[in-house]
Amino acid sequence: MKLKPINPSSFNLLIPLSIAMHFIFPIQILVPIPLRYFGLGFITLGIILNYLSARQLKKMQTSIQFDESPARLVRDGPFRVSRNPIYLGGVTVLLGMAIFLGSLITFIFPVILFLILDRIYIPLEESRMEERFGVDYIEYKQAVRRWL
Repeated sequence: MKLKPINPSSFNLLIPLSIAMHFIFPIQILVPIPLRYFGLGFITLGIILNYLSARQLKKMQTSIQFDESPARLVRDGPFRVSRNPIYLGGVTVLLGMAIFLGSLITFIFPVILFLILDRIYIPLEESRMEERFGVDYIEYKQAVRRWL
């Protein structure tokens, strides 16, 4: 029996978990108050990146769902800069939350999300994309970085 990975959108639960851990275990404050507001910029950037990426996928009439096969290889919009702009947006939002909250424990969550996506989800997606689009995807991989 092959285990199916959970949908990456489930990792949005890391946001309230990060907030809860900040209040349950306020171990050490790393970011002083005036600098915490930079976190709002990261949160906004991540949300905008997710929105633009989803809009580009919709415009190209291809799926945004992890478990569905894409209809087209999207190379425009945010996909010109990152092969995984939606995942990048998610990690950016969590990093922004960590900066805004400022406590040490909150910085664990963007690292956890990054590692899960980079080591488990992205390799699965890349192998499916190579099967589906062949040489076109391999050339895209060589031209555009995985993250930034």
